[in-house]
Amino acid sequence: KSALLFEGVKHQLTFTPPASTATAGQLVEFSGAVLPGFAGRVYLERQNTGQLGWHVIDSVSVAATAEPLKSASPFSIKHVFNIAGPERLRIKVPGGGGHQAVASAPFDVNVAAAPASALTPEAPSSTPHLPPEGQV
Repeated sequence: KSALLFEGVKHQLTFTPPASTATAGQLVEFSGAVLPGFAGRVYLERQNTGQLGWHVIDSVSVAATAEPLKSASPFSIKHVFNIAGPERLRIKVPGGGGHQAVASAPFDVNVAAAPASALTPEAPSSTPHLPPEGQV
């Protein structure tokens, strides 16, 4: 008798998490590489409330390398967090083309509120944002 056998193959994801703290409004860079050479998207994901899965908050397109089996495809995702608070994140490379999906280990970034000196007031607008009273 014979049996069905499944052997999954995944890309190798090389990634070092950024600093564990950031400031709201500050650009944070997430960089690494995928081996063997990969052409597609790499995703930055945030863990959902209650730790029930993940959702994409940013991504970058990665170009194939000249020799995909010998060299890694580098990536760099630059993301700005607008709201202060803790973030549980991971990097994910989706499956496809004979490879299964792979994700980094989850890591935490604590986003601090921007200092008041860094905030700029919104410019006054000539068009009202709300209708006149009684005209809703």
